[in-house]
Amino acid sequence: MDKTSIYEKSCGMNLNLEETSAVVRSQAAPDMKKESISGCCEHHSTVSVEPQDENEDCLKSIETEKCQFPDSATSGDRSPMKENDVSEQTNMCWSCRKNVAKYKCPKCSTQTCSVACVKHHKTAMNCDGIRCKTSFVGKEHYNENNLLSDYRFLEEVNRCACKNDRGPHPYNGRSKSMKLQIGKAASMNISLKLLPPSFSMRKQNSTFYCYRRKGFLWHTEWIFFNSNVTKCTKRFPDDVALNEGIKKFTSPQLEDCSFDPRLTSYSGDRYFFMKMEGLPANTEQYYKLDGTKGFRHLLPGKTVIEFPRIFVVLPDARDKFENSPVSG
Repeated sequence: MDKTSIYEKSCGMNLNLEETSAVVRSQAAPDMKKESISGCCEHHSTVSVEPQDENEDCLKSIETEKCQFPDSATSGDRSPMKENDVSEQTNMCWSCRKNVAKYKCPKCSTQTCSVACVKHHKTAMNCDGIRCKTSFVGKEHYNENNLLSDYRFLEEVNRCACKNDRGPHPYNGRSKSMKLQIGKAASMNISLKLLPPSFSMRKQNSTFYCYRRKGFLWHTEWIFFNSNVTKCTKRFPDDVALNEGIKKFTSPQLEDCSFDPRLTSYSGDRYFFMKMEGLPANTEQYYKLDGTKGFRHLLPGKTVIEFPRIFVVLPDARDKFENSPVSG
């Protein structure tokens, strides 16, 4: 058998198989079924199959229809969820899962409905509820509230820095003279605190420790309370009595240009007081000092900021300082 006859037979066998399959497909799609399906469909698409060979008379016009059923038909009786239900579920309390949330944590944004739920959220999530002021905020989400928060944060930082600079500073190794003064004062049981260099009291202080006398030469400020007069002694020896320290201001007999006629009333009876340091601003207490003694015997056990400031008081104003005096 030659190759030509073999090819013709094979083509005949393929043609018979295709005709048989076309007949089966045409019988499986009756007209009544097409009409019922076409009635329930929303979109129709027609696919025509053309015969692959001129001799295939059965495959001239075969049409199949495809239907796309809506989602409700495939999902059964389920109805779509309403928007209100979705919003209520997202705003439910994180703790109890029963009530609608009323509060939002500033730190972790957890939503709660009551004080009990807020406490439970803080305990469960180890949250302190304090908003983080330095958290990153993207440029697209940055608004006026974030700008105001950053401005207040910078103000708070500046306020804390200024507060730390204004307070009395203990020894921090700034200079050898400060180290010497604080060390010698500590050996005498005197708590000496020095301020930063920018403070006026730090600039005015002329206190000096004398090795020859083995004592301080104090910068002393005398505040004559009744006369509103303030005098200064730059280097007052700590072994000289307080009464001797103010004589040059109150006694006209001394040939000294420091005499002030406004202070003649202090040449008689007077009292000496020194303010207690380290107390609240609204609380004032004073040490009552003995005028017959010097600072070497009066300052031990007390705190001095830069230098002693002594109030010289007449007997008629003594009660204002003796309400809660501490003898020294």
